[in-house]
Amino acid sequence: MVTYDLLKGFCKGKIKGGRASNLRVEGNKLYNYNTLLAVNIKGTVYLNSNKYSQTTSKHQNRIRRLANKLIEITEQEIYTMS
Repeated sequence: MVTYDLLKGFCKGKIKGGRASNLRVEGNKLYNYNTLLAVNIKGTVYLNSNKYSQTTSKHQNRIRRLANKLIEITEQEIYTMS
């Protein structure tokens, strides 16, 4: 699966598992390597807004564009959700 399709499916709540490059979806959680990047709860995407690498920033920006409803939270907050 390509990265864009994985991110789109995750944001729309249609993918509960899969991999693309270093991204993976496990249930309602999206990971980049071992960093929890986003959580999708009932169509609302909670995005870890902390700054990481240039590539991770590209993923975060794609999620911002693809998610219908988005709430940006800190890394600390996202880990308390899981």
